[in-house]
Amino acid sequence: MVLGTMKIADAMIVPTLIIVASSRPSWRLRSAIKRSGQAWTLSNGPTAAPASLQNAVSAEDRRDFRNDPDQVSLPERPMALPSPSLDLMALPRSYWQASRAPRYGLLFALPLLVFYQVLAALPQPGPEGIGQLRNGADVILESLFTWMVGRWGPLLFLVCLTGFGLWLVARDLRRHPGLRPGVFAGMLGEAALLALLFGGVVARVTSALLGGGPPPLTLARVEGVGWWSRLMLSLGAGLYEELLFRVVLVALLAWGAKALLGWRPWPAGVFATLVGAAIFSAFHYIGRYGDRWTLYSFMFRMVAGIFFSALYLLRGFGITAWTHALYDTFLLVV
Repeated sequence: MVLGTMKIADAMIVPTLIIVASSRPSWRLRSAIKRSGQAWTLSNGPTAAPASLQNAVSAEDRRDFRNDPDQVSLPERPMALPSPSLDLMALPRSYWQASRAPRYGLLFALPLLVFYQVLAALPQPGPEGIGQLRNGADVILESLFTWMVGRWGPLLFLVCLTGFGLWLVARDLRRHPGLRPGVFAGMLGEAALLALLFGGVVARVTSALLGGGPPPLTLARVEGVGWWSRLMLSLGAGLYEELLFRVVLVALLAWGAKALLGWRPWPAGVFATLVGAAIFSAFHYIGRYGDRWTLYSFMFRMVAGIFFSALYLLRGFGITAWTHALYDTFLLVV
């Protein structure tokens, strides 16, 4: 079979050459090939067509080419091939942006919620059942719903928390369809690295502020609690303490400083971060399993609260929650 004056073998190479080598509309080249009966080779390429052939194409030839059904159908615009070097350069930037988005940050934090609720529901052998223990921040948030709706408060809180988070994820996915597993892997690695570095960095800053060496920072009274309870408390700390103290408390303090005191956003944010960090630190001395108060441990946790606030603003909720959870896991479980 012959197409016009070109053989099939000659015609098949033309679309490939035009897509790869041409970055401009190619109707002149296709018309010139039809008139001359010449198939361009890979060494010459479609852009090597003689100028006399390109300039000799008339309007009638162009109409004839477009209306002739026997001609080879080629795309009006050549396909742009991505540059591997540009993709590799854009990958780190896309990770830093994507990992802060709700579709990644909230889905990344979802396993913390699931594992915490499962561990809290499992019984543990011994005089103390694991169901008797809950993270303090979780208890505070649930108590607000219990005060409003009674005994259905904890269930309503869990439904509202999960439903609102999934709604944010769905809304973000409508704007930016698709998820990349590599982003989640990078977020887990980043959170693990930050958790490993966290204690040493905060300890050095605290020691510099107080002018003394760091004593061991442990929760001595938690020693009598089983391994599953420690893991549950660690995961709950990462999820619920970040939700309560960073997302809710710091935001409310900043809003109050601007609305009630008339402060500008920058001083209001600094005020909210410092006061929120102090409240976050004091929270760890409340209750049966609270730590014994010392100046160093209070300052350590206040510096940690400032660190987590900065991390939340820079890297989002998911990485902050996992960093906190992994650090507490290292401290309480390992």
